[in-house]
Amino acid sequence: MRDDIIYQEKAVERLVYESKKYLSYYETRGNKIHHLVLQAITGSGKTVIASKYIEAMSPGSEHGINDNLAFIWISVGSGGLHTQSAKKLKKYLPEDTKIMEASEAVLNEHLNPGEILVLNWESLNTKKIDKETGESVFDNIYMRDGEKYNLQDLWKKTKETGIKIALIIDESHHTAG
Repeated sequence: MRDDIIYQEKAVERLVYESKKYLSYYETRGNKIHHLVLQAITGSGKTVIASKYIEAMSPGSEHGINDNLAFIWISVGSGGLHTQSAKKLKKYLPEDTKIMEASEAVLNEHLNPGEILVLNWESLNTKKIDKETGESVFDNIYMRDGEKYNLQDLWKKTKETGIKIALIIDESHHTAG
């Protein structure tokens, strides 16, 4: 077996192990955020690893990890990185995996277990000053309060249904802070 494949498999195993530990902690001790970091050189297969991790953590996986987990994949940076990520995820994940962008996701009441919402954080996170109120408001329609369909309501309703969200930040070393 090639060294890169062995590395990828071990990385997935470790991520799954740590996630199981954190989810167990969450269920016994309350709503706490935990961070896992996958750091590897360019070309090492981070997207493959992340895809296999999502597959292992999804409902019905052979690992039986968690039947109540949805995923949000956030790409930081411009240039359509989120679209590239969504295409790669579709390539590596089972065909029936539901992978959505904001325009599709907001039409749903909440995220379902195993679903993946892929977003471009920079396009969502921009704000402007409302000329009438002088308040800082989201510039992106999918983030605005008061819109019929928005991501903030989607996330809130997902949490209210008891579905946990695993947030995956692609290229987090650039702007995740």
